[in-house]
Amino acid sequence: MILVWVAAAIYLYTRNMGNTFVVDEWMFVGTRQDFSWQSLVAPHNGHLTIVPAFVYVTFFEVFGLDNYEVFRILAVTMQLIVCLAVGEVVRRRQGTTVAFLIATLLAVSGIGVQNSLWGFQIGFMGSVLGFILAVLFFDRFRGHDAPRASRFLSMVCLCAALGCSGVGVPALLTFGLLVVLERELRRSWWVVAIPSLLYALWSLRYGGSDPVPRPTLSQFASFVIDGQSGSLSGLFGVDIMWGRIAFGGLLLVVFLDIRRNGFSVRRNVWLAYSAAFWMITAFKRASLTTPLSSRYLWVGSIILILQIIEMIPKHRFLSFNHRALMILGSVVMMLGTWGSYPLLTEYRSFHRTWSDQSMVRNSILLANRENVEFSVVAHSGVGVPLDTTGQFFEAVDRFGVPDFYSSAEIFENGDLSLIAEVSMLELGLMNVEPTRTTCSGGGSLLERRVEEGSTLVFRVTTPTVVRVSRFVEIQSAIEGNVRLLDPGVYSIELAPDEVGKPLQVRFEEEVSRCD
Repeated sequence: MILVWVAAAIYLYTRNMGNTFVVDEWMFVGTRQDFSWQSLVAPHNGHLTIVPAFVYVTFFEVFGLDNYEVFRILAVTMQLIVCLAVGEVVRRRQGTTVAFLIATLLAVSGIGVQNSLWGFQIGFMGSVLGFILAVLFFDRFRGHDAPRASRFLSMVCLCAALGCSGVGVPALLTFGLLVVLERELRRSWWVVAIPSLLYALWSLRYGGSDPVPRPTLSQFASFVIDGQSGSLSGLFGVDIMWGRIAFGGLLLVVFLDIRRNGFSVRRNVWLAYSAAFWMITAFKRASLTTPLSSRYLWVGSIILILQIIEMIPKHRFLSFNHRALMILGSVVMMLGTWGSYPLLTEYRSFHRTWSDQSMVRNSILLANRENVEFSVVAHSGVGVPLDTTGQFFEAVDRFGVPDFYSSAEIFENGDLSLIAEVSMLELGLMNVEPTRTTCSGGGSLLERRVEEGSTLVFRVTTPTVVRVSRFVEIQSAIEGNVRLLDPGVYSIELAPDEVGKPLQVRFEEEVSRCD
C-alpha cells in the first residue's frame, strides 16, 4: 500500500509542470511578506486565510521565490493527507481494503485537479480536512465518560477549518447542528461557541460588504443541484446526467433510511455539510460562475462518497472475498482515473500557460526595474490585478529573485514572444502616445523599427490602425497591441533593457515620419 501511495504522489507531482507562481499566489507574494497580524488575517476574496498565509510566508522565508517545486509538493502532500483522513472514516465502517481503494481513487482522480495540483488550494483542502477530523473526534467524545481532549481537538479542527478558507463556514454550521441534535450541547457547547466567536470577530473587522450580485432562485437551485450531481459524475468523467441519477438515488436511499430508522444528524452529517457547502457557494457564486469548477467538485465528491459509505451497513464488505474485492475495486479505480484524466491534462496545460506568462513578466520586470512605475500591475489573472510592481520588487528584495526566462528562451519560443509583447505594452515600456513635438519632414512610413532607448515620432493624417510588435519575427496579431489612432502627432519610445531586439511598428495607412 505504501508503494501505491508513493506512486500516486509521484504521479500527481508530475502532472503539474509549472515553474513559478500563478494567479492568486501573486497576491500572497505581494501582500503576505511577513508574520504581521495584518499580513496573516487580511481577507482574500472574502475568505479568512490565516493558515495558508502562515504556510506561504514560512515557505517564502525558508525557500525563497525561486523554488516553486516545494509548493507543488505542498499541494500533493495536502491532497494525500485529506484522502488518508477519508480512508480512516471509511476504515471504521467498512475495513481497511475498502478504505484503501476509495482513498486511492480520490487521490489520483482528476476531479479536484485545481486543489490537488495547486499549492494555493491548501485553503480549501485544509477546511475539508478540519471538518473530517472534527467529526472523527466527535465520535470519540460522545457519552459521559468521553475524554475531554477529544472535544478540545474537535474545537481546534473547527478553528483550523475556518482559518483555511470560507469552506470552513459550512463545517462550523454542520458541526453545530450535530452537537445540538445529538444532545451534546450541555457538555460540548464551547466546541462550537469558541470558533464561532473568533470568526464573528474577524468578520466584523475584516468581512466588509460583498459586491457580487445575488443569484435568482433558478440560478441558486440549479447551482446546488448541478454541483452535487457533478461531484458524482466528475469522479468518472461522465455526463452530468449520470450524476443527477446517482444523486437522486442517494437522496432516495437517505429518505428510506430515515423512514426505517428515524433521523440522525450523525448518520447524515456528510449530506448536511454538502447541502450547506453548495447553498453557501451558490449564494456567493451562482450569478458569476458554473458549479462544475474542479475546486468545488473536489469538496462535493469527497463529502458525498462519505455519505454513501455511511448509508451502507457497517462492515458489509468484510464478508467479501478479499482478492475479488481488490480486483473489483482496482477496476473501478482505473475507470475513475481514466475518465477524469482529461481534467488533469487540461489543468496541466492551463497551469503551464499561466506559469509561462508569470515567468515572462518576471523577466521583463527584472530587466526594466528602473523603467517601470511601481504602481503598475505586475501580474494579473483573468483581468484581475494581483500585485503591483512595487510589491513584486519588495518581495524580490526580501526573498530573492523568482524564476524567469532568459531573453534567448523568449526569442526561441513564439508563444513566449507574444506574451512578452503584450507584457511590454501593459507595463508601459512601449506606449503609443500623443506628443507635442513639432513635426517637420515627411515620407511614407508603413513599417519601422525602433531601437532600444530611441524614440520614433510620426504624424497620422487620417484615422489609421497601428500594431506594435516587440519582436520583429512575430507576424500574427494579438489582442492588446493594436491601436486605432486619430489624426495627430505621436511618439513611440522603447525603454532600454536587457531583453533585447528592436521594436517594430506597422501601419494600415500611410503616415509621415518626423525628422
